[in-house]
Amino acid sequence: MDTKSTEFEELEKKAIFKISKKFNNSFFIIISLIFIAIVIGLFINSYFVHKEILYASNMCYENNGFPIVERGFMSLSWAVTCK
Repeated sequence: MDTKSTEFEELEKKAIFKISKKFNNSFFIIISLIFIAIVIGLFINSYFVHKEILYASNMCYENNGFPIVERGFMSLSWAVTCK
């Protein structure tokens, strides 16, 4: 009876190890995908902000003005004024 209980315990440990390994792999994949999505989102945001600043600057030049671009905290907000 002792050998059967030890065999069962070993099988149980192996099963738990497999489950935890699958969980770790899934967790790593999910975290990686979230990180990649955030990086892609930041690049897309940067691209469109750049386009908007160029458009506002060009409109200012067309109205015989001089654009002044001011950056907010950590480049999260931008302000373009035309003088």
